[in-house]
Amino acid sequence: MQQQPISLKIGSNMFTEQMKWTVWFIGISFLVHIIQICANLLGTRSDNNEVTDYFLASHIAGNIYMLVIGIIAAYAFLPFFVQNGLTRRDVFKGSLLAAIGLSIVIPIITLILSLLVGWIVDLFNLPVTITDMPVFDKEDTSGNLIEAIVFSILDAPTGVHENLSLALLLNTLNLFFFYIVGYFITTGFYRFNVMIGLGYILISISLISIRSMFWGTNTMDIVYNWLPIGTFQLSSSAFIVASIVLSLIIIWLIRLTTKKMAIKL
Repeated sequence: MQQQPISLKIGSNMFTEQMKWTVWFIGISFLVHIIQICANLLGTRSDNNEVTDYFLASHIAGNIYMLVIGIIAAYAFLPFFVQNGLTRRDVFKGSLLAAIGLSIVIPIITLILSLLVGWIVDLFNLPVTITDMPVFDKEDTSGNLIEAIVFSILDAPTGVHENLSLALLLNTLNLFFFYIVGYFITTGFYRFNVMIGLGYILISISLISIRSMFWGTNTMDIVYNWLPIGTFQLSSSAFIVASIVLSLIIIWLIRLTTKKMAIKL
């Protein structure tokens, strides 16, 4: 019998462990969604009985969630596996497999839950209006760089108005992108000192800004003003290609950083 590749075993273990965290994330975010609906039905909210679609709401929270667990994964899993005799190359591949798995599974689960809620609302003719997620604009950032970065993460592309397949694909790309950004930032701090780690954050901000610019997000105007070109928006297909290219650049940078990285005992 052919032995399972080590990287696949690592990816499976990481995926399983991080799915335990993800169950809590989805469970809590879905509970909040149900509470919002119940609050509308009981008349305790004053927003015209409108509730943001769960798939879109989880899309917003999901980007931040993946950024955070990407940071945790590099700190927790990478040293653990290497200290137990596994190669950095195998851990690197396994981490990518786990990230891909999470990025595919989360949108599917949240979409199913979203469709289920919509079906129940229609079936019982509940006085609740499922709406799109809020639109963020450059006025929301007040010229603050930190706010601009946060809103660019929240305002990542969805494509839900075009078709569900595109929405799932874009959501998957978003989640994967922010996971590896978090992973990338951590490897910079882990291998080098704080100053160089801050440089990794600046690189990440630049890549997030470029990706947002490709989608036409205008919450990052404070960053775009530094660039010699104006903002523009790519088509969905062109954006998908550009997003994959940016993700590959980050993956390459992560590999360069971790290739000979000393593991702290």
